[in-house]
Amino acid sequence: MIFKALLLNAIVNAEKCSTPHHKRIMLGSLISVLSLSFLIGIKAEQDIIGCGGFVQSNVHIDFDRVEVKLYTKQGAFKFKTECAPNNGYFLVAVYDKGDYTLRIEPPGGWGFSPTEIDLAIDGSTDPCSKGEDLNFKFTGFTLRGLVGSLGKEDGPAGVNVKLYAEGNEQMIAESTSQHGGTFIFENTMPGKYLVKASHSSWTFSKEETLVEIINDNSADVRDLMVFGYDVKGSVVSGGEPIQGVFFILFSPTEKQSLNQCEDLTEDIVKNLSKDIQGTPICKVTSNEKGEFFFPVVPSSEYTLVPFYMSRGNIFDVVPSKLSFSVNYKSVVLKTPFQVYGFVVTGKVVDGSGKAMPHVSVILKNSNGDVRSAKSDEEGNYKMDNVTTGNYEVNLEKEKHLFDTERVYVTPNTPSLPVFSSKKYSICGSIDVVQLPHGVLPVHQRKVFLQPVGASNTEIVSKMADPSGAFCFLAPPGKYKIEVMISSTELKKGFILKPRDQAVDVVSEPVSGIQFKQFRASVTGKLKCIGSCEDSVVHMTPLDNPSSEKIYAEVQKSPEIKESSFAFF
Repeated sequence: MIFKALLLNAIVNAEKCSTPHHKRIMLGSLISVLSLSFLIGIKAEQDIIGCGGFVQSNVHIDFDRVEVKLYTKQGAFKFKTECAPNNGYFLVAVYDKGDYTLRIEPPGGWGFSPTEIDLAIDGSTDPCSKGEDLNFKFTGFTLRGLVGSLGKEDGPAGVNVKLYAEGNEQMIAESTSQHGGTFIFENTMPGKYLVKASHSSWTFSKEETLVEIINDNSADVRDLMVFGYDVKGSVVSGGEPIQGVFFILFSPTEKQSLNQCEDLTEDIVKNLSKDIQGTPICKVTSNEKGEFFFPVVPSSEYTLVPFYMSRGNIFDVVPSKLSFSVNYKSVVLKTPFQVYGFVVTGKVVDGSGKAMPHVSVILKNSNGDVRSAKSDEEGNYKMDNVTTGNYEVNLEKEKHLFDTERVYVTPNTPSLPVFSSKKYSICGSIDVVQLPHGVLPVHQRKVFLQPVGASNTEIVSKMADPSGAFCFLAPPGKYKIEVMISSTELKKGFILKPRDQAVDVVSEPVSGIQFKQFRASVTGKLKCIGSCEDSVVHMTPLDNPSSEKIYAEVQKSPEIKESSFAFF
């Protein structure tokens, strides 16, 4: 009778609830209690323990959407109950002593602390046996959102998203967008909030928005939008970075120029290939490190075209165009562009700094590639299609000597050092009409060049050629030139005039130096007994009577018995 009365009382109280759902909850809870009491009455010897408490919240939530369940330590389900809609109270029956877990199971995205409570039911010392409340406190709803990408349905990962209370500059929480652009803020209490998105290198068309959380999860944040992503690349020549290369971005769909780009001048546009599809929407220039950077590029398909002009010459850059996509992230073009063939200029001067024309300049690298040019009247020269690398430089001009130079050439440093002639020719000749017997021939005769005031260790010598010509190469300075004649040759009457000559080398070759054989004139008269018409006068060296006879010129006359003669 007692249990019947309790059951009727539960039904009456349930009918008084304001909504059908609340009636169901109230009735279920009371029936659970009555059933528990009924079991206690039937099996007095068996202890049945009730574990109860509250689902607590400082803000209004629907308690009747929250369940509390009991599990064994091994995870087996034992009992569940719903919370009272008016105050969040719950009660769970435990029939056997042992280890259990009491777990709150709210709608997805609702936060509670704790989410579960471990229990060791012993019938006396545990909280349930002692009648203590086991409480779960509401910590907030989940705020969900998405950072979009302009022109796409979803968005990028890696965007930093911060949450602020409206009107408060102090950050409440921080999150990062995941794949597809989604982000969440858990345990967010009802209220008005400001959501801000940021990234170290991406630009946003909208980077902040207001959102209000009322009494459930919110998924309204969908207007944060990335406008574009950065695109980076580099350009080199022979492994060296190249500055000043233009990069023009073409789009098959966009017509408007992008932000933070350089002006695209008409002279560049007219020199670009005509077979490139799309509209040029941005131009940037490589820096001293050979790097180029497009700061804001929306997600789409693009074609990148390099353009390099120096000193009025357009040079090949490989590849000549590159197609790529921008999708939800920064783009790094890993393979550098390569510049091939640039202009190298330079100048040649003499020792006084005066321009030197008609000098052949030859560049040769380790691969055997050769480039050459000739200096103009101003001493300037220019070489086309030179590539980056180490070069050996040789300069050539008749009667001049240049040191071999070694240089490293890049498009960033296309001007070679000023080269100057280091040595100039000193040329002359030895004129010999007739060699006395026992005198060295001209091609075996040495000519000496000695700097004025220098010791004999600095004397250089040259052998004259068969015609008697000789040449020295010497740096600017004062010199003495002398032809070697032995004392024996002097005794034989071989003399060259002058004995030596002074030469001053300034900034150009010296020529016309002459050493001539000294020859005396011998004259005489011939008296004839008869006519001198058939007279012949000759002489031979005393030390070599068998040598060729030297004949004199004789003035002959048939009537005159006296004639004159002369040896030249």
